[in-house]
Amino acid sequence: MVLLLENDIASRLRIIREKLNYTQTDLAKKINCPYSTISRYETGVMKPSYDILDLYRKLFNVNMNWLFS
Repeated sequence: MVLLLENDIASRLRIIREKLNYTQTDLAKKINCPYSTISRYETGVMKPSYDILDLYRKLFNVNMNWLFS
């Protein structure tokens, strides 16, 4: 498993999801994927594709640069 710093994409995905009171299951339903995939994105086990990041950006109304900073 990959250890993460607070400023990486995985942490930002978790932070924005939690700030907006979505569970991993809620988000998985919104973007049509298994909730385990959301968990893998947030722990850094899997890296989301650009298309998935774009879905996050649109759903949570965040700037793509914020996800990468």
